[in-house]
Amino acid sequence: MFLFILLYILSFPYSDEVSSNNLKNSDFTDDIINDCDIIYWDSVIRYNLGNDIIEIRINGKSSDKYILINLHENEVTSINAAKEIIDNFGGYFIYISQSGERNIKFTLDSIPYAFDPNRIFTREGIKKTMHNLGNFSLEAENEVFKFANYLLDFLTKDSVCIIAVHNNYDGNYSAKSYYRKNKQDAKRVYINPSEDVDDFFFVVQERDFDFFKSQGYNVVLQDNENVNDDGSLSVYCGKNNIRYINVEVQEGKLQTQYKMILSAINYLSEK
Repeated sequence: MFLFILLYILSFPYSDEVSSNNLKNSDFTDDIINDCDIIYWDSVIRYNLGNDIIEIRINGKSSDKYILINLHENEVTSINAAKEIIDNFGGYFIYISQSGERNIKFTLDSIPYAFDPNRIFTREGIKKTMHNLGNFSLEAENEVFKFANYLLDFLTKDSVCIIAVHNNYDGNYSAKSYYRKNKQDAKRVYINPSEDVDDFFFVVQERDFDFFKSQGYNVVLQDNENVNDDGSLSVYCGKNNIRYINVEVQEGKLQTQYKMILSAINYLSEK
């Protein structure tokens, strides 16, 4: 049975590996209608990160098969496609509200910090992204680590597949990238010559690679043993045997992203 997210958070114990910013430091505004074991949820969690507040938005209704997440609010097409999917087919969708930007900024003890929210799911990734974007301190790193664990509590507490939705721009990142500079990160790559290389699935399990290849989609299988630790959600999932599918589509191609997300959830629903 799918546990209610709200009840889970209310009863959540503190541990050294999980954010201390639980309910006492996070406020809810929500509109919830319970229907048996399904939660219809439209809420905002206000999470205290350093001296700032980060909004985590949750839309949709619970599913025992998948959860959708967007980590970069500037990737608008992926957000719109995911919202349409949950409106029509269910599941729930989490995204971080960060003033429409890719990176999250916060202050701690009057010092500004920044990080890419898809680079925070390992300690090594946190260090890299904070150094790349500006200031770094151990105290700030710990705050980001707690925030990452808070997100992971939503994503991994039930045995569901994480479906990440991302957008790229023409020519800057594609399935072909794994033939070149990102070669060590990929165990297998399939490119359909009739499809746009900017639109592809990125997965961490071989069975998912085989399925999307059989459907004619471009698809990349992460090399979970040798992948560069950049702190991304795919790295975390690959290292921890968590099922993960990234639907990566060129910005602006709403119908394509919608179709690919739908293909993923139909596939998962058949299992």
